[in-house]
Amino acid sequence: MVGTTPTLGTIVGDTETWDASGGLRLNAHVTVPTGKTLLIQNTTIDMLDLSNQITVEKGAKLVVQNSTIKGGLCNQAGIWAGIRVIGTPTANHPGSGFDPYTMLNANHGIAILNGATIRNAKVGVASCTTTTDTNNYFDATTSGGLILTTNNTLFEDNEIGVFFSKFNQLNISRIYTTTFNTLNGFGGTINLLKNADGTPLGMPVGVAVLKNKMSRAFTQNTFNCTNTSTPLIQRGMGILNYGSQLNIGSDDLTDGNQFTNLYKGIDYYGSPSLNSQVKIKGNLFTNTQANITLTGGLLAQIKQNNIGSLPSSLPNYPAYGIFIDGTAGFSLHQNTINGTNPNAFGLVVKNTGSYAAEITENQFMGNLNVANLYLNKNTNLTIDCNQYAANIDWALLGNNLITGSDGFLEPQGECDPLYPQKARRNMFHTSQPSNPNNLHIMNLNTQEVYYRSYPGFKPDLLSGSADIDVCEDVLGDSQCSAFFGLDYCNPDDILAALISNSTMGDKARLAEYTKLLYARLCQDQTEQAKTDLNTEARDASYKVLTATYTDENDTLRAIEALSRLPLDNPDNADFYNLFMQLLSATGSGKNTPNYINITSAAKQNDRVLQPIAQSIVATNNLSVFDKQIP
Repeated sequence: MVGTTPTLGTIVGDTETWDASGGLRLNAHVTVPTGKTLLIQNTTIDMLDLSNQITVEKGAKLVVQNSTIKGGLCNQAGIWAGIRVIGTPTANHPGSGFDPYTMLNANHGIAILNGATIRNAKVGVASCTTTTDTNNYFDATTSGGLILTTNNTLFEDNEIGVFFSKFNQLNISRIYTTTFNTLNGFGGTINLLKNADGTPLGMPVGVAVLKNKMSRAFTQNTFNCTNTSTPLIQRGMGILNYGSQLNIGSDDLTDGNQFTNLYKGIDYYGSPSLNSQVKIKGNLFTNTQANITLTGGLLAQIKQNNIGSLPSSLPNYPAYGIFIDGTAGFSLHQNTINGTNPNAFGLVVKNTGSYAAEITENQFMGNLNVANLYLNKNTNLTIDCNQYAANIDWALLGNNLITGSDGFLEPQGECDPLYPQKARRNMFHTSQPSNPNNLHIMNLNTQEVYYRSYPGFKPDLLSGSADIDVCEDVLGDSQCSAFFGLDYCNPDDILAALISNSTMGDKARLAEYTKLLYARLCQDQTEQAKTDLNTEARDASYKVLTATYTDENDTLRAIEALSRLPLDNPDNADFYNLFMQLLSATGSGKNTPNYINITSAAKQNDRVLQPIAQSIVATNNLSVFDKQIP
């Protein structure tokens, strides 16, 4: 126990300092009690058993600077448990005047890692119990809410580097200038996270975040596997996000994170909830198999990322830059995806949903097999001002390939002389008519593609049913604009425009509703957004309200919003049944008939609700789903 005798260092006031240039070897569970601080500096500590850990209690602090804590060699695997920091799940983190370096907090333990190395741990730092009991490992009911700052720190060969368990308040932790690396691999059994079939995941994870609202972006971090001989599936993933509000990178491109030589870069799961928006900006991905994967979610923003050196697709492990599955109202803007292998996919989009989404000003370059693959039904989607250099620029595919592919793509472009920006200005790749597999648009659906282009931007190499034309009479130049303009965070102006313009067309009104929700979240106005959703009074808004209240454990309001959803089409009926089962299963375990039904829905590839069901299952089971491409 820190702060008592005997001690391994010196005690001054409420701070005990370990400064041992010769290193320390411990076979112990170290506890930093309330009111105390443990400072470890200029020291290497060998933790000699898997049961060894450091626990930081509420109101206590651990500071590790210029020091290494790693597994020793007295146990066969050379691993230890890690650092556990206790928090209060129901207590707010302190406000803007709080300095974790100089202050304590009665409700939450604090860990500060500055120039530290954490190696060979089951979980490097966690707001949960670090034991080998996998059934109770992440106990969100008793231990959410740690305050963590990492800077110039290395997490290496851990099963999980950092795990944030469920915390409904705003989390002020900061992860920056930190490296998460796999070199020799974790020496123990990797079994804390699961595959979709319940088997152990078998790969390390840099940071996992479960149902948090992170107030500070993850910036300038590196996630990599430096051992290039590591099998693909063991190279791990960088960030695993279970329904958390999280910014990965920022608009300042110097703040971006790097993801290199991994199996997965960012893997996200979420329901269409106001509390689970993810923003991925200005990051660099290199030689990673599945770079950005979104399963479900609402209003995701993917902007100015650079995805390079896409490797080759393997059986059951497709290589892709970005896969967006059932994410409503997303914005994919000014990204660059560059492939080096002819069987990789730049972007895969599946079932875009009932809010306006955009794919704009992106570059799909290099030797990609398919630059954009549109699966199933993609409505309310604007695809404009992108640049392509691939074998196939667009491929469209639905579910039922026996009776005729039943997919759908939102009509692209309009010929309006007064609004030239409505005509599409996608720059398809240079024609190579001698290659029959070289296409601008390959439509495998029975329903035709509708496309109206600005002069000079017409797609010519076509396969399948298509209605393509050039808007010869449009006036004005062909400059691309900001489209949604999501950096404009003034919801009052957007709301005023919606109220004052009763003649606004359906598509324009939908775009304004989408921008309004973005602006509300930009201003952290969740309650006002709920009011807007009630005013909007669309099927989609009732679904967002249902998912948001479910996230907030407000079962009565969730059921009330769900009851307003008309059951006049299969997608609405599926959504209603799924959330009624979820709300009925809450707190009753994972083996109830209702929860089993949700698990079954997660396996139904032909249903629009599949990504939501997968997100629910992944979040509850701490599991992951791998995407497959037909």
